[in-house]
Amino acid sequence: MASWAGDIHPVYIERPWAQPEPLAALELLALRDAPEEALRLLTDYEAAAAPSQQAWLALALPPLREEIREGRATGAIWVGPKEDAIGIATWKEVPRLGRRISHVFLADGYRHPTTLARFLDLLQRREADAPLVAVPEEVPGISSEDVGLVLRSRGFARQRRTAMRRTVRTSDSAPAPLEGRRPGGRPPSPICDEDRQGLKALYVKAFGASLDRGWVDDGDLGRDFDGVWEGLLGEVWGPWLGEASLAYREERGLLGATLVTVPPRRCPLLLEIMVDPAVQGRGIGRALLAATLEAVDHAGHSELELNVLRENLAAFHLYSSLGFHVVEGTEAVFWVRANPRTEDPPQLA
Repeated sequence: MASWAGDIHPVYIERPWAQPEPLAALELLALRDAPEEALRLLTDYEAAAAPSQQAWLALALPPLREEIREGRATGAIWVGPKEDAIGIATWKEVPRLGRRISHVFLADGYRHPTTLARFLDLLQRREADAPLVAVPEEVPGISSEDVGLVLRSRGFARQRRTAMRRTVRTSDSAPAPLEGRRPGGRPPSPICDEDRQGLKALYVKAFGASLDRGWVDDGDLGRDFDGVWEGLLGEVWGPWLGEASLAYREERGLLGATLVTVPPRRCPLLLEIMVDPAVQGRGIGRALLAATLEAVDHAGHSELELNVLRENLAAFHLYSSLGFHVVEGTEAVFWVRANPRTEDPPQLA
């Protein structure tokens, strides 16, 4: 087990816990109240981050900086005993669940597990109405092992997201046949423009309690779907592969669907797969995936890729059973915990 003892103690340890009110009030500031300090810390953050983080930060930090300049970013600055900024955390609100932190960084001289623990405790205590439910694994200057020790001590569990890929057709074989795999009802068929409202309702039902979905939206899943739909039409993730984007229909309406795009210089990507929770377990997800693989093959592509949480065992086993394999080097890690308000673990998409 890693030791948390260090030769240099964080400065805050030397400070008496009973502080005059003006200084105590400065422990945490909203990003909008200290934008210049936030931007300075982000510059240090980018410089101190591990090489494995650089590509992600190159995409994530420019829009975050813009949000900070415009006063739209959510997060906090930690002000230390000398009234200097020593830490930054940014987050997104996950309605009904809590707060999911996207970036955590401590200034030089404060990169220590006990400092991280203190920072997280401050965030939780001062923002008790929105519990911390997810934290990234990468905190520059602190080993992943020590980050894990801190987070486990506060009830978090490690989650891993990875890409999976399947060869649709080899030179002498075809995708697995569908006979005996379809549930009752009509086979999946391509999505059309008239399906938009039905897809929107399905999206809201399928992802209504998903922490993973909460990471990328503002809580309004209907509006989030509108963004996905417009993104498909605008080719944000590359051309929409309409012939392989399928819906499973019964008399009651849409019960499941897949959305497939073709990112630039990549194989097709299964952007979304959604099944109405009321009918999960009937084989609809399997039928949709198998039919989508056939459609991708008929469209002239040799592979299909998707992203999954390794801890979502039902989804991971389904994809594995259909021939998908983990793509090495694509794993990203974050930490989640049960919602303290419900004591139930968040559902993961």
